[in-house]
Amino acid sequence: MRQRKQSTTTYPIPFFMSDSSDHMTGKTGLSPTVTLSKNGAEFSDAEGTVSETGNGWYLLAANANDRDTLGSLVIHAEASGSDPFDFDYYIVAYDPFTITGSSTLDVTVTCSDEPVEGITVEVYTSASKIGFVGKTRTTSAGLAHFDIDPGTYYVWILHSDYEATNPTTVTVT
Repeated sequence: MRQRKQSTTTYPIPFFMSDSSDHMTGKTGLSPTVTLSKNGAEFSDAEGTVSETGNGWYLLAANANDRDTLGSLVIHAEASGSDPFDFDYYIVAYDPFTITGSSTLDVTVTCSDEPVEGITVEVYTSASKIGFVGKTRTTSAGLAHFDIDPGTYYVWILHSDYEATNPTTVTVT
């Protein structure tokens, strides 16, 4: 999962623009227009500037206003002669590029006392899914691991074939 810290001006977002004639070759010399949807809101123009790095790759500069809302950040880039680019990032309350958390939160998912692999586990700072902390899938041992700071968190276990009581409130010390 691609993540950026809320309201930061570090770590630009790279994106690839392919030539619309073959849908594979990187298209250079473009001036892409980038719009964003913050956590499900209507799309609006990105405030970060766009620069070309070569071979069809471009960067959306880090801009605090583009990243001011926790949750999903959907990116749409388009330019004449190229295929549009769409991708999503998660804006989180911590810096995903540093080792964070002085504690750990381990969630084990089982069914009939057997570990369940591939279950999505999300952690938030509120029961209403505000304050996204992290998301991962369980391992073959049924384990979802988070490096996290002490505090109270709300854990959501998400899978269409697995019934769970959501959210579960946990306190990390």
